[in-house]
Amino acid sequence: MALGIAASAVGCAGPTVYVSPSLDEGPPRWAALCVRSGKDVSVDLVERVRRAARDALEETGRFRVAPLPREEIRALEEGWADWERGPPPGTLARLARERALDALVLVTVRACDPYPPFSLSLSAEVHSTETGALLLAAAHDAHEERGLFSGPLEVLAGDRFVREALADLLVAAR
Repeated sequence: MALGIAASAVGCAGPTVYVSPSLDEGPPRWAALCVRSGKDVSVDLVERVRRAARDALEETGRFRVAPLPREEIRALEEGWADWERGPPPGTLARLARERALDALVLVTVRACDPYPPFSLSLSAEVHSTETGALLLAAAHDAHEERGLFSGPLEVLAGDRFVREALADLLVAAR
């Protein structure tokens, strides 16, 4: 397991990251992206995380996020609540067969405090649709260090805070 620490305007407890050696093999993988959160996280923040995760994944050069129909993404996200040990093999096989996807990316907004000092806890898992293997697992806690923002996170900090947290989280995938 690798440990990484990133320095930025967003403080962090350093992402904890597992990266499979097979992640470095071959061309970029086509992936489906799902994001979930607790009930206390706004829909707006979840959408910001979704956009930022898509951008951060593609910036790694290892992934291309497939433009799946919103209904299909919603069905995956709703089914996710019942997965005890990761995505079921049948779900992964269906994504590989019907959508020609190589991976399923699951991002969870574990906690968020939208008022100063801001904090955001995220985790991510990347599963191979071919083998079901876990390609990447990471958890990251970001927090505002010096009152750089003033006002609600979702209004003033915007995507910057979310993007920095995700970039730190996914740095090992590069």
